[in-house]
Amino acid sequence: FPSHDNLLNDTSTISFGMKLSGTYTVGGASPDFSDLFTAFSALNTRGVCGSVTINLRNGTYSGPFTLDSIPGSSASNPVLIQSESGNANLVILDNPTSGSTLNNFTLNIFRSDFVTFQNMTIQRSGTDLSFTRAIDLTGHTYNIRFIGMKIYSPVTNTTTTNKVVINHQTSGGTHRLINFTLAQSEVKGGSYHLYFTGNTLITELKDSIYQNTFDSAFNTSYYRTQGTDLYVNRNIIRNFASNTATAYGIWLDNCKDSTVISSNKIYIAGLGNGIYLNAQNGGTKQTLIINNLISMGQTVTSGSVFGMNLNNPNRVYIAYNSVRIKCGTSANGNGLYAYSSGSFINNSLINNKIGRAH
Repeated sequence: FPSHDNLLNDTSTISFGMKLSGTYTVGGASPDFSDLFTAFSALNTRGVCGSVTINLRNGTYSGPFTLDSIPGSSASNPVLIQSESGNANLVILDNPTSGSTLNNFTLNIFRSDFVTFQNMTIQRSGTDLSFTRAIDLTGHTYNIRFIGMKIYSPVTNTTTTNKVVINHQTSGGTHRLINFTLAQSEVKGGSYHLYFTGNTLITELKDSIYQNTFDSAFNTSYYRTQGTDLYVNRNIIRNFASNTATAYGIWLDNCKDSTVISSNKIYIAGLGNGIYLNAQNGGTKQTLIINNLISMGQTVTSGSVFGMNLNNPNRVYIAYNSVRIKCGTSANGNGLYAYSSGSFINNSLINNKIGRAH
């Protein structure tokens, strides 16, 4: 290289990206971002300095997508990602299924906070049914909301966490989900609709699951361990399959404090439990199970069916629920099975076949 002693005429280039604030568009004619990958990259690298709305133009966006932490996002600087039209059918995020564990999601939310997804479809298309998660929530994730969504995985006849529609699993206390909301949405397919696990080291706070329709999970619609302040209200849970395996509408394990399960409609045609609670105790406040409508066992000819199955509950208040068990002559039906104490007030329990109402 030739010698270069004059430093006065040297130049360097540094690119600075301004933080995002305001409304931006993705796709379509003259967008701010040509695709969703570019929009997510801007959020992750540039951050936000005010409220941000990302409007997705009509179309199918092929993933998988990962939304990492967003510098500056907060309660006063939230991020909204939504369909511009407001029609969930017209904006679709898709990642075809495959036989690999790699990128087993359409949307991965990793360490993101204060983000709302609204009025769009997130799905797994394809015919390979080995790994079919639609949404994965990983890392410490706070204040994530899904409103007015359609979230689909292929219907399956096996139970595995590789086939969860919305998945969150705590790993040694390093991944924590706080203030999660799913509302006014449709969720379909998979082994589980929602599979959320905490652990004994760390309790996770405030799932709000309300006004949703859950269809055709092979195992469980809402599976939650080690949670507190859970609110499950006015959902429709339907499982029409005549499963030989046991299915659950709601499964709570070692959850506590201010849990409310109310005004849900649960229909399970096969074997299983409408509401199952295991070791629902600890804390200082009651768990309320009130005003739920549960119908069980329409296609069952043998085995056990439970409307509400409470294993070692403590501080549980059960009132104004209606449970109907209708199964075959060799089946064992239980409207309410409680292995421990609780408060039981004005519940309507009907068992048309062998077994007991309570």
